[in-house]
Amino acid sequence: MQTTVANHDVLILTSKIIVTSPFFQILLFLVVLDILSGYTKAIKLKILDSRLSTSGLLRHVIVIATVFGVGVYSIIFGQQLFGQLVAIAFSGSYGISLLENLEALGVWIPPSLKQVFLQMKEREINVPHNDILKSDLNGKDRIIK
Repeated sequence: MQTTVANHDVLILTSKIIVTSPFFQILLFLVVLDILSGYTKAIKLKILDSRLSTSGLLRHVIVIATVFGVGVYSIIFGQQLFGQLVAIAFSGSYGISLLENLEALGVWIPPSLKQVFLQMKEREINVPHNDILKSDLNGKDRIIK
């Protein structure tokens, strides 16, 4: 019973460390800004979709839970740097998404960043969200309805 209490205390302590971590707080801040800018963009472009919104919110919750869990266990196992790198990687992804949303809203973005967005869009495969892109056995992509 004593080890259960000790384990519980360790989880509470590490959870407090994660929640007060600037890496986790920056990620939360970027997630909130990305959500707000995404809704604003969808309203402006008249593409607001409840299914897309729900799946997006679920994705945000999964990312936050994943980063939180990785952070807790990275502290427990003495690998705090790994948890920080995971938070930084997701923060970078959310930062890019936020900049893309702001650009779509007409906010001035430096030309060098616009060039990066154009390159990313050129590599993007546009598939309607009702379709799923699958690779067949020969490695060729095909759309499954």
